[in-house]
Amino acid sequence: MYQGTFNSRYLILALLLSTQTHAFEQNETIKMFGQNRSDRKFMQLLEPVISAIMNDPYKNLTVNVRESSNLCSQEQGFLTQRHHHVKKSIENILGHSIKNEHVPKIGICGSGGGYRALVAMFGSISGFEQTGLLDCVTYASGLSGATWMLGTWYAHQGNLPLLKIILKSELQNSLLSDLEITAIIKDGFIKFLYGQKLSLVGLFGNMAANRLFGDFGREAYNLKFSDISEMIRYGKMPMPIMTAITVEGGYSWLEFTPFEVGSDQLEFHIPTWSLGRRFEGGLSTNRTPENSLGYIMGLCGSAFTISLSEAMEGYSRFFPSIIYETLDTVSGFTEIGHSRISPGIISNPQYKNAQRPLNHFPDLPAVDGGFYFNIPLPALLKKERQVDMIIVLDHSSDIENAQELRKAARYAKKHGYRWPKINYRNLHTKAVTVFVDPDPSIPMLLYIPLLKNPAYSEFDPIACLHEGGYCHTFNLYYTPEQVTQLCDLTEFTIKEHKAEFVDAIEMAVERKKRQTLIKPPLTFFTYSSHD
Repeated sequence: MYQGTFNSRYLILALLLSTQTHAFEQNETIKMFGQNRSDRKFMQLLEPVISAIMNDPYKNLTVNVRESSNLCSQEQGFLTQRHHHVKKSIENILGHSIKNEHVPKIGICGSGGGYRALVAMFGSISGFEQTGLLDCVTYASGLSGATWMLGTWYAHQGNLPLLKIILKSELQNSLLSDLEITAIIKDGFIKFLYGQKLSLVGLFGNMAANRLFGDFGREAYNLKFSDISEMIRYGKMPMPIMTAITVEGGYSWLEFTPFEVGSDQLEFHIPTWSLGRRFEGGLSTNRTPENSLGYIMGLCGSAFTISLSEAMEGYSRFFPSIIYETLDTVSGFTEIGHSRISPGIISNPQYKNAQRPLNHFPDLPAVDGGFYFNIPLPALLKKERQVDMIIVLDHSSDIENAQELRKAARYAKKHGYRWPKINYRNLHTKAVTVFVDPDPSIPMLLYIPLLKNPAYSEFDPIACLHEGGYCHTFNLYYTPEQVTQLCDLTEFTIKEHKAEFVDAIEMAVERKKRQTLIKPPLTFFTYSSHD
């Protein structure tokens, strides 16, 4: 560790780093900091920082905040390319040709749930791939543990057999095992230089990257979500959407794609490569290098930032009554009860942008979307995406009576999203349930909870969860055998019900045909009386 004095020479270097002046690009500027032993030690520490700043391909670009809810040009381009792949795949699945305008958009939606959600979603995605159904999908959204699946899947270029090997190898190791300390220092120094607030989310993101991208070596900490844009640009894989929420002024959904980071509620969208920059009046004011993919995964999966009041609401059944009453009093009547443990912080793109939501806040605290509800449906309900069929993979800890789906329904009602009628009775007991509204403009919904499948084995993931087994949400240790057991269960269930998925896709095609023949309704929402 560097023991020398942080004198004016290092302050000059810090200034050069933070302003990225052209002078800094000259070798002579660097040479002045290598004349003695303490300087050399300091420069060795800063070498990855310098490299990250100087090699940033966007360092000379200024960002204008985009306020429209319309899809960005990159996503529109992706949809054009993906359409061709999806059309061909659906035709192969159905055994007949379909017109371009009758090709449905299908989205997969993965819930939170820590490693349980990560492994279970992996199994489901693997099942969809083996049945040919994955090639019919346009979007894949995730929350919390599902974002870890998405990030790991795309970082490994969609190679699911390789990913299974990695999960079996890595999930049995601690998040801290082989953690590269210099990566932590690098991230912290960059955030310090560019005025970002530090939080435990950054450390957690590096820990997640260390575990799930360990086969990349030191590059694990440098992977960027925007890099994935080149992989999906030509539509060969579904577009991933990671989600989180801001907690300033109430909950608002955030979405992270390889193209943009944004929030329709807060009326901003910025290029993903600009995540980490500061903004004023709708323009970026500095040129911070892009936050890493690990950081986004850490932010989206930051369940540890829970407040005492949220813990009491969500986990009251685990506390003895006297302890619950005491804690409930504390959480309800003290500031401590509503305080969070080091939430993630993103710079507010609408800071000092008059007449915009939360424009007086320079930063926005951002946390795990599961604090709102555990299924990231808002990303797929966005009317501009025009998703026709949504496959919900509910790997939540409480699937009885589809509690998280009910919360999503209430959200849809409040915000005027299109939503099918749903009968929630015994919904959590069926492997696959299809909901179809008479109105073809309202998306179909397929609900797939995490259940025991006697045709697979006697393994019961819900019993495992509630009896303190390895499926518990906060368990971050899975043996290779446990990874195999859980992911093979969900993979088997998808393959077993292939015929139902095919029938649903056929129905989605027919509904697209009807949409082209009738005038769209004036309202988007039809709500169930069963909620």
